[in-house]
Amino acid sequence: MKNIFSKKTKLYAIIDYNLCLKNNIDIFEFARAYIKGGGGIIQYRDKENSIDKIKSNAFELKNICDDNDAVLIINDYAEIALELNLPVHLGQTEPLDMNKNLYWGFSTHNIEEVKYALKINASYIGFGAMFKSKTKPDVISSFNILEAAIKLWPKEIVLIGGINIENTTLLPSKANIFYAVISDFFRFGKRSDDIQKYTKDFIEKYR
Repeated sequence: MKNIFSKKTKLYAIIDYNLCLKNNIDIFEFARAYIKGGGGIIQYRDKENSIDKIKSNAFELKNICDDNDAVLIINDYAEIALELNLPVHLGQTEPLDMNKNLYWGFSTHNIEEVKYALKINASYIGFGAMFKSKTKPDVISSFNILEAAIKLWPKEIVLIGGINIENTTLLPSKANIFYAVISDFFRFGKRSDDIQKYTKDFIEKYR
């Protein structure tokens, strides 16, 4: 599977099913608005639904992404990723018997985990939290070891955790660094137009 970061923006959107539900916006409506605003990378995260429902949602999101030259990444469910031929993103507690044909990301929080990601040949890593996160408030910040992680990791790295349109200026800007946004997408409101505006504004600021 080809590199998912080729010719994409610096913005890495995490569409969280439960967060969308709380904000009264459909995940498919969110995806379309994000893509219309210029976004190209989506991670679908769902801790609410059954595996069958998640697979059904992933299939529809995949069609939306395929029709608009965007990339969909499945969070946690490698079996769904394999079935739909999609990249997957795994956390530290996920099984690592990975199919070599999968392009896959791995969540890391410290230098030892980055070294482990190198050992198991992850395609890319998520690293954080950078700042206090609304979705994971108990996660300890990794900001003070960020430069060491960047020096160690040679491929794409997605910074995550409390990132918003302002504090991204405090983070390094390099070709292999991308920024994951979750809650801040709703800063202007909960409608499709608001998500589209946020995406456009973010991309314009961090080309």
